[in-house]
Parts: sequence; structure tokens; C-alpha cells
Amino acid sequence: MKNSQLKKRLELAIAISESIGQALLKFRESKGLIKTKFEKGGQLKSPIDVAAESWIRALLESNYPSESFLSEESYEKERKFDASSGRFWIIDALDGTRSFHEGYNGFCVQIAFIENKKLKLAVVHAPALRTTYWAVAGKGAFMKKGKQGKRIFCNKNRFDGKLIYTDSHLAKGIVKEILNKLNITKFLEMGSFGIKICKVAEGKANIFLKPVEFKIWDTAPGDLILREAGGKLTLWSGEEIDYSGGKIYFKNLLATNSFLHKQVLSQIKYFHKNN
Repeated sequence: MKNSQLKKRLELAIAISESIGQALLKFRESKGLIKTKFEKGGQLKSPIDVAAESWIRALLESNYPSESFLSEESYEKERKFDASSGRFWIIDALDGTRSFHEGYNGFCVQIAFIENKKLKLAVVHAPALRTTYWAVAGKGAFMKKGKQGKRIFCNKNRFDGKLIYTDSHLAKGIVKEILNKLNITKFLEMGSFGIKICKVAEGKANIFLKPVEFKIWDTAPGDLILREAGGKLTLWSGEEIDYSGGKIYFKNLLATNSFLHKQVLSQIKYFHKNN
């Protein structure tokens, strides 16, 4: 696909994500309007998730009617997806639903575009943080807070014993053991997968390590942004995530800058061998 075509898609994805972000903030301010929410498979769900996804899909589908769309709410309802066209969009309209409903800033809107099994563009918009991250394959990663934009890198500083890990809660179990081995004690609390990965890409955190099942829409946008910022996102085996659309669920995530990645994988391997 030509650069001009990707640029047009990126501009549309940013405009859509930022517009739905404003709507999400308005709904959250009007607390009495959102009364229906429920737990499903350990996740908090609400009509806001469905409404936001419908908005994004309608706008993208009107511009690209012949392409496929993989989105959280639709997939969890239908349990099927056809990626045979080779081009499809990945949508997570409200990543961090619990943060959204409980008044925290760690929620975001995520959009990615896949062509020939490769991530081509990505957008992560965090409305409450007034921040948008984006990337196009081979063109670098960027962010803007308010109206000021800049290119971001995660590898400016090598390991210095003062690294920061990010998650929604303090480390425990194997994660705590590995962080202790690496002498990483500083903690940045964030809710959604998307923002946590982008914080590593931005250099505000250095590691996101989580032994949990996740879905392709949780990581696709952040993966490209982190990669273009010079970092790595893999499974604990060291394998990259398959974005062909043939597999939706994965387990055990590692997002770091490139200096730290091999070191963490070695610690994971050592822990599994000795426990």
C-alpha cells in the first residue's frame, strides 16, 4: 500500500479515536446516565463498550466497505472472524473499562490496521490523559499531548538499576520474583494494556510483564507503536504475536525496551527451570 494511502487511513483513525474519546469523557462526567454494567469472564462490561465500538466501525466501514473488521464486542458475541481478504482493522473501542467506570485515567481507544499479516498503522488515544500515540510501519512512533506532537523512543537510556515497571497493580508471584532479580522497584500504575505498552514506548516505563491471557486487540496497536519506538513486545517464549487473524487469544505478555528484553526472557526461563 502506498504511503499516501496509509497516511489517509492514519488521519481517519486518529480523528475517529479522538472523537469517540471526547464522547467517552462526556458520558463519564454524567455518572447517572451509565447504570448498566456487569462482570463477564473477569472483565467489566457496559453498554458504553458496545456503543463506542459501533461508532468506530460505522465510520471505518463507510470508508473501507470491502475490508474486514475484528473488534472485541462483535467477536465475543459471534466468535468468528474471516481474515482471508488480507486486509483488516482491529478495534478495541474502550480498553480499560474498569478504569473508565471507576474514575481512573487509564482507559483508551485503540485502532490498528493489518495488511498481509503485518501491522501497518496503529493509534492509541487516552482521552483522560489528553494523549494520542500513533505509528506507521517503518516511519517511527509519535505522540501528542494536547496539540504538541513529537517522535518517541524507548531506548535513550540503558539499564541503570532505576527502571520502572507498569501494571494495574503491584507485582506478585513470578513477576515480583523477576523484578526483584532485576532490581526494579519503581511502579507506574496504569489500567489498560494499550496505555501500559505506550508508556514503555514513550520511555515513562521500561517493562510491562503479565502472566495472563490476552486478545489480539489488547496488544496490536501498542505493539506497532512500541516496535517503532525501538522496543519489543513478545510472549514469554520470545515469540512475536501472530497478527494474521487466525489466532485471537494468547498468554503471557512481555513489553520492554530492547536493552532489557533478553535479560527478562532469561529470568523467565531460569524461573521456570527452577520452580
